[in-house]
Amino acid sequence: MKKVLVLVSSITLLTACAGSGEINASRGVNSSRVTQAEIDQYHKQRANEVEEAQSQAAKAQGYSETIRQGSSAVQSAVGAINSIRGVFGF
Repeated sequence: MKKVLVLVSSITLLTACAGSGEINASRGVNSSRVTQAEIDQYHKQRANEVEEAQSQAAKAQGYSETIRQGSSAVQSAVGAINSIRGVFGF
């Protein structure tokens, strides 16, 4: 009985190993094929990434410009205050 069990287990194991090798071989062949739909999707993703990067750069430039304008306004106010102080001798 033990011999039969060992024999059946060995056959099952060998069959499983042979099957997985064939599966892995066919996976390698199929995974190396790139469809036109996948290529199109890749190009769309890249275009979206470029568009998003441009949008983020424009937002950053807008924020930077706003900060510069605020800084310029503060500098003008400080200059006006200093002029007034100079006139009145403070």
